Amino acid sequence: MVALIAMAGCASRAATTGAAPALGALGTPGALGSAPPAAPAAALPLAELAWLSGSWRSDDGGRFIEEVWTVPAGDAMFGINRTVRDGRTRAFEHLRIVARGDEVFYLASPGGRMPPTEFKLTERGERTVAFENPEHDFPTRIEYARAGDVLKAKVSGMMNGRESALEFEWVRAE
Repeated sequence: MVALIAMAGCASRAATTGAAPALGALGTPGALGSAPPAAPAAALPLAELAWLSGSWRSDDGGRFIEEVWTVPAGDAMFGINRTVRDGRTRAFEHLRIVARGDEVFYLASPGGRMPPTEFKLTERGERTVAFENPEHDFPTRIEYARAGDVLKAKVSGMMNGRESALEFEWVRAE
């Protein structure tokens, strides 16, 4: 997710690693943990991603990061991501998840840039999802996983000639 890339320089939970580690023990199947791989992404009704909807936030005292997703309606979900530091918006991104026939795509517009970068849904679980675009520079893979009131995201791919990952964690806002 390019939104996460925009936040990469200021997200307190982001880490660049050589081995693209998992997001941790989520207790859910899918690409983010060490559980068995998620099912292929065949004919996913967009309603099955409703678990992503809501307002998600992290605040380490110096940075405030939020990601908000609408409920699925029609053929789309809409999202926005922003990072605020020192009282100023440092990064933002417009996001969409859209259904096109039997396929689902994640569209990211960091800083509102058009056209958006598209990532195709490749894996899904009960509360996990992964999108990929092997032609994009970084990231080539975007993953989300939810456990209770915690939403985690991971973006990964090749950076500077080695596999790298950035990880993010938010809690549901009230």
